[in-house]
Amino acid sequence: MGLDGAPGGTRTPGLLVRSQSLYPAELRAREPIIRQHPSVPGRIVPVSDHPHIETEIKIRVSNPESASALLDRHGYRLLHPRVFETNTLYDTLDFALRRRGEIVRIRQVGERSILTFKSAGTDSRHKQREELETTVGDASILGQILERLGLHPAFRYEKYRAEYHRPPATGVVTLDETPVGVFLELEGDSAWIDDAAAEMGFPETDYILKSYGALYIGYCRDNNLTLANMVFDQETVDTSD
Repeated sequence: MGLDGAPGGTRTPGLLVRSQSLYPAELRAREPIIRQHPSVPGRIVPVSDHPHIETEIKIRVSNPESASALLDRHGYRLLHPRVFETNTLYDTLDFALRRRGEIVRIRQVGERSILTFKSAGTDSRHKQREELETTVGDASILGQILERLGLHPAFRYEKYRAEYHRPPATGVVTLDETPVGVFLELEGDSAWIDDAAAEMGFPETDYILKSYGALYIGYCRDNNLTLANMVFDQETVDTSD
């Protein structure tokens, strides 16, 4: 099972770390935007209809140790320790969601499972899109329900995530360790993102708006790898608390 339906079983080298939990609701970005309706071309969605908007960027960093030290120097404190997570994207057999730029995802973090929908959104200086999330009881049953509704597993990716926060700001910085590199992800309102990035020494030219799926495609292309799932070597995965 591969990204965009590509076959193959190539796995990229792994890292030995751990990652994520769902952001607390009070810390999630809720910056309103005006955008085109993803399913009805030409229709503008009013701001009041879509309060659940995430605004974020990624920044590539060299390694988790130096990134953690950088956050510590700037007063960020660990909000949620590193835990391992696995994410499965679902789509129709003809990839209708991908063509619209939408995502339906089941994320598993320890004993927790989270269902997420993301709209196509807009890319300017930051990535902005509608995001709806809810916890669910049984990921395997939910997967079966989605398949009964015509959606099928299309791509799986893994990462380890730690979350950082610096009160009183409402933004969150996550440290993501993935099979294709290490990234800081800044999520908050636009002004906070720019101020936080600049304070840590990152110019706008370092901003990455691509999804991890898109970054994985580029990684495979640059390294002559067959598209498959973005997963760690299983012998390196540590899912302990």
